[in-house]
Amino acid sequence: MSITTRVFSAIALVLLLSSQGHCQSHLTDTLSTQTKVKIDRIFADWNREDGPGGSVGIIENGKLIYAKGFGLANLEHNISNSSSTVFRIASTSKQFTAMCVLILAEDGEIQLKDPIGKFFPAMKPKLAACTIWQLLHHTSGIPDYLALHQLTDESAAESYTPEDSIGIIVRQSTLMFEPASDFSYSNSNYLLLGEIVARVKNSSLREFAEERVFAPLGMKHTHFHDDNTEVVKNRADGYEKEDSRWWISNTQLNHVGDGGVFTTVSDLLKWDQIFYSCPLPGGNKLIQKMLTTVPTSGSYGCGIDVSEYRGLKTHAHGGAFAGYRAQMLRFPDQKVSIICLANHARATPSVLAMEVADVLLGNKLSPRRESARRPKKKRNHKTKAPTTKELKSFVGVFSNDELPAIYTITLKKKGIYIDYGGEDLLLTAIAKDTFRIRGWRIHFVRGKNGQVTALEFRLSRTGTIAFKKTSDNH
Repeated sequence: MSITTRVFSAIALVLLLSSQGHCQSHLTDTLSTQTKVKIDRIFADWNREDGPGGSVGIIENGKLIYAKGFGLANLEHNISNSSSTVFRIASTSKQFTAMCVLILAEDGEIQLKDPIGKFFPAMKPKLAACTIWQLLHHTSGIPDYLALHQLTDESAAESYTPEDSIGIIVRQSTLMFEPASDFSYSNSNYLLLGEIVARVKNSSLREFAEERVFAPLGMKHTHFHDDNTEVVKNRADGYEKEDSRWWISNTQLNHVGDGGVFTTVSDLLKWDQIFYSCPLPGGNKLIQKMLTTVPTSGSYGCGIDVSEYRGLKTHAHGGAFAGYRAQMLRFPDQKVSIICLANHARATPSVLAMEVADVLLGNKLSPRRESARRPKKKRNHKTKAPTTKELKSFVGVFSNDELPAIYTITLKKKGIYIDYGGEDLLLTAIAKDTFRIRGWRIHFVRGKNGQVTALEFRLSRTGTIAFKKTSDNH
């Protein structure tokens, strides 16, 4: 390099740095003091010196016009949150998995209409026929693996591996509904998508995302966290609160695809901008695919909810896992995005992001609609308590060939109990042969002779899971 070239390069660098410094100063003044005060007030509950909080960013026309940390990232060492703090964003991660899948399709290595049995040879026929496109939109009908694990042994909730979860999905023989006929948000869909990327590339979702998404976009503080023992600089710990005590709530799970992304407000600024002009190979065609919904998915595209808020079009996705909560809310027509990342389980970033939108876009938003509250129906009769004879008929041992779990129903003085993870839990009758436990519904199935033949767990994210009665002994 000649001396002249070096001089011009040096001058260019100085000018670039000065412009960046000036730009930063200009951005600070973009929001009026009054607006900043209003936004700060929205996050007053996060702004504590003795507890966790979060990090908030507001983007307008490609610039971060507000970036602020609230509360503590680590209570033990009194470390504050900032705009550079790294947070787990839980299900907000799904859009990154979707992008990786769409890139693979753009490369011609997969087709979105491919049946997923192509990648999982041991998968049962009904699940194997589901397509990648259906996984992306949550229209596959595949039960949620987190709920399936809950039906095995709650005490082992933090001990299963991604391989265990893939295995529990693959063993299922039934779907919640016919593929493409309905929508049910299921983490299994995106766990499988992440695994498809890994199997096609013979590497890992983390490596592929780094190579094709995060590195090209300059997202230096973002990754799929597939090793829970890994040290991450500037990471916020997750917390939950019981009574007046905060306690650490992280996770030992190494699952990625359905979640698992660690990132910062500053990195999400770079991600946000690809929705206006995508520099990745495939360009805006990738974004159009991400934002494409199907009739049965409602407003859900590929890892992004394409909806509206008070008359303005939005792209959004929230996340909640362990002691972390997240929301990324975009108003594409106004080129405004709101990022709320929290490290405590009681946070409600989705609600707070909309409150910020009310402040920023108030004059552009439609009036709030008054929700029509339907009067609650009065129950004219109480559930008839089961007779002792009926209670005795429920007693027995129940098992399921597709789940490593056995349930034992016993009769005691107060009623029937279910052995759940080594703990006997009392079942509350809510209808004939139907009981409630921890928000779940359990229904006992009777054969033609009136004898109980099975019990069914009826859960929103698994559909009906039946356990056949194998013994009357208890």
